[in-house]
Amino acid sequence: MLLRKVPTPPRSPAIPLHRHRCTLPRQPVGLGYSHGLQAHVRIPIRAFPHEAVRNPPVKRVGIVTAGFGTVTMGPPSSRVSTAATTSSNASTTHQSPQPTNLSGQLSQPQTDAQPPPRVEICDALIVGAGPSGLATALLLAQRRHQKWERIILLEKRSAIDLTEPDKSYMYMIDGRGRSLTDVVGVTEAVKEAGVQIKGMPVAQLLPDGTYKEFNIAIGDTTTASTWLTRRAFIKALYGGLESAEREGRVRLLSNVQVTDIQLAAGSGGGDSANPIVVHARDVATGREFQFAPRLLVGADGFNSIVRQALEKWAPAVNLPADHFRPVVLNSPSAGLRYQVLPLPPNPTFTARQQRDEHHPPGVASKGGSSRLVPNSQSAVIVGIKAAPNRAMRLGLLPLGEPSSPRTGNVITKKDHIFWTLDSGKQLGAFLQESFPQVDIPSLFTEQQLDAIAASRGGVFPAPQYVKHLVAVLPGQVSGIPGLRASEPQPSPPAVSQAAPRGGSRGDGTGGVVLCGDAVHCFPPDLGQGVNSSMLDALGLAQALDEADGDLARALPLYESLRAPEAAALVEIMTFGAPYQYQQDKFKGGLWALNLLLRSALHNLFPWAFSPQTAVLTRCHVMSYVQIRDRVHATTQRIWLLVGALVVALGMLAIKALAAAAGAPIS
Repeated sequence: MLLRKVPTPPRSPAIPLHRHRCTLPRQPVGLGYSHGLQAHVRIPIRAFPHEAVRNPPVKRVGIVTAGFGTVTMGPPSSRVSTAATTSSNASTTHQSPQPTNLSGQLSQPQTDAQPPPRVEICDALIVGAGPSGLATALLLAQRRHQKWERIILLEKRSAIDLTEPDKSYMYMIDGRGRSLTDVVGVTEAVKEAGVQIKGMPVAQLLPDGTYKEFNIAIGDTTTASTWLTRRAFIKALYGGLESAEREGRVRLLSNVQVTDIQLAAGSGGGDSANPIVVHARDVATGREFQFAPRLLVGADGFNSIVRQALEKWAPAVNLPADHFRPVVLNSPSAGLRYQVLPLPPNPTFTARQQRDEHHPPGVASKGGSSRLVPNSQSAVIVGIKAAPNRAMRLGLLPLGEPSSPRTGNVITKKDHIFWTLDSGKQLGAFLQESFPQVDIPSLFTEQQLDAIAASRGGVFPAPQYVKHLVAVLPGQVSGIPGLRASEPQPSPPAVSQAAPRGGSRGDGTGGVVLCGDAVHCFPPDLGQGVNSSMLDALGLAQALDEADGDLARALPLYESLRAPEAAALVEIMTFGAPYQYQQDKFKGGLWALNLLLRSALHNLFPWAFSPQTAVLTRCHVMSYVQIRDRVHATTQRIWLLVGALVVALGMLAIKALAAAAGAPIS
């Protein structure tokens, strides 16, 4: 027999990593990594279109159904439904509405009027075209040698860069996020769209017009972070897909809502290579879609449809009911309400450089100069002293484009009077009373005030994460004689040099993976929402590379890389910087003392004590697990130090009392 050498396909760009190298635990895949069994239905293949689809904006809410043991649409009674009210953002700054069963309100397709759509085979179907979904698409598109040729993104919004004005937010892309943009080649586009800032220079404008500037030097101040709007970041990421989309390898379907997800859970023989079928609908035209991906990516946010489908699927494959259910923790910032107020570019305020001792506090001085706050500068507009449910602060985050309108953030407890003002006139009067240094009519029009009063803003979610991020659904097994898809499969090694590239295509193995807010969600205390989502995408790419594109090995490896990081990150959020919003001044003061104490101890004994969490997170070369462990170790040493001081003081007190009583001192 003649042997010939097969040329090795080109490798994808190397991914800079700052995490510990992980290896797979040797345990049965069927139990440890959510493997299910495959249903068997032959599905026709439709040619892959070569153009992106754009649709007019229409708002719509749908439902998702997790069907078991079949990949064909059954009657409603045979399917399990969950609400599809999830956002496709990678944002962690607001909580979406809780899922609601709207199956009675969602118009169902008229099956008697038109034939069901043919199933479209694709390599990857990404639900959610936010930062996490786009980052995943970029990395998969780079891995053509692993046969990622047909990549489809589904976005329920009419355009991927649409934002909600009252909940639009700024992104801070630090070194973690930049590790992704460097790999996919969009770093320069991100920099051009934002503003580069080292540290955190902040302007403060007090009620009497006093203007101050200071720099919050937290963590690494030598490396600049990029501040930009969500819309700008989305456009930069999407620009990186231009060539792959032009070649027809990537397709974006906007205005398309997932209506049904069916994951195989049956047993028996057969040779189906499609254990996953996803149904979707264009909410503008009513057009129906069916997709059969070998990889389904849930990048669809806090109320992930894909994760809900996995929750429904788990019991059917004898997994615990809570296998994919989020673990919810508590945080002092969870439940805070916020709203984003529109401001003109480079807004002006009445300001005095020095405080006038003869001027009554809490009132802006008459005749004060107008002070311009440029878009590129962070600022805090401080309100007058008032009761906790009336006190106001307006935070302005930096913006790169000098001529673009900027925003101000209001963040308060849910019982604040701000949320009871239901007319623009009431709101304007309250804002003017709270901020005498601001001319409210010059900042907001009557229409804007009415819109702000009508909006309810957003809510910071409780920190939460899922322990299990993947599900592997094997198809027919090749290379193992006599082994059928219904039999348990041995756990393969994490990396196999002999495995063929893209081998999962040939044996029909399918996979489901979660990333971004579908895995971890929390308040924006440390600015790690979007950055951790970029690390998720990099982790998936690393796992695919180490497993040579074999999903049966890559997905468990991805879980071993990212699940511990998700748990550590969410735990960090419970104590990192939850009191920065001034919701509790006493506890906020204790938090500030803790920060100063740890910083002082670190300066004196850097080998024994680490800085506070907010400082450590700015060191992007550290993993979240390393940060959490160092913080806990420092906490233990602080308590030991306190205990030693108490014992020493007690001994001194005893000696002093003994000396005063004239007793001999040993």
